Amino acid sequence: MNNNLMMRVERNSYTKHRTKIKKKTFILLVISFIILNFFLSVLINISSMNKKIDNSYFFTADLKSELKEEEKNKIEVEILGLEGVRKVRYLSKEEAFKNLQTQLDVAIPKGENPLSDSLLIYFNSLDDAEKLQENLENNQNIKEIFVDAAFIGYQEREKKFYNLLFAMIMIFLVAPSILGIYYTFYNAVAIDFLNYNDIIPDDRINSKRAKKVNLLPFTGAALMGTLIFFNVYTYFREEIIEISSKYLILSIGEIFVVQVLAIIAINMIIWINPLRLRVLLREDSWKK
Repeated sequence: MNNNLMMRVERNSYTKHRTKIKKKTFILLVISFIILNFFLSVLINISSMNKKIDNSYFFTADLKSELKEEEKNKIEVEILGLEGVRKVRYLSKEEAFKNLQTQLDVAIPKGENPLSDSLLIYFNSLDDAEKLQENLENNQNIKEIFVDAAFIGYQEREKKFYNLLFAMIMIFLVAPSILGIYYTFYNAVAIDFLNYNDIIPDDRINSKRAKKVNLLPFTGAALMGTLIFFNVYTYFREEIIEISSKYLILSIGEIFVVQVLAIIAINMIIWINPLRLRVLLREDSWKK
């Protein structure tokens, strides 16, 4: 009678202890996925900044004053067809004059407008710049070409900084986060594996069984962590934009697909990749 009572007490204690471990593992995985999603969102925002920099390279081509509207349109189409040109925007001298007054914060009479009609020619990369500039200089309808070398140099330095930051976050933050998630999952499986081995000493069966019972909790933790992150991200993004609109932080819609695909990929690896666990030294062999 006392033995049965003690066995029940031990069984209850073991069940409670196992439940606590499961809860702690689940919470740890949820937190890990929140952290991982944060780092992934930073990477996506950095990539977006790099794309913005790539899209910001341009020449300003001043047109000759005697050109008619039809000729201007024809030049715009011709330049748009050049290799390396991404976009061409016509800028009238009135609009350019208005922009100049806004930048200088002064009022200048319209009759004193010294500016010309111009084309803003956006190109794909700096590799295209030299050849493109030669083509533009040979165009008889273009009076002068302006290249803001200081601006381009600044953009290039900024791009190098973002590339370095991207690599550092990927190596020192994202990769360790993924390894931490895998290590947490592996430990949870290993604990169940050892518990099952006390009942059936078959490493192959117990390894599969231990992994199987931890797959749904793992996916649940990934889903919960990602949803929590999306809510937190949306809140802080709105708060930051309210402080200043100059902070270009992507919306949930802009990061959603990449984030979800990354989480799905991690889950697929966990589900597909087999975990081979085995007991190196069994108790019965140790006794012998």
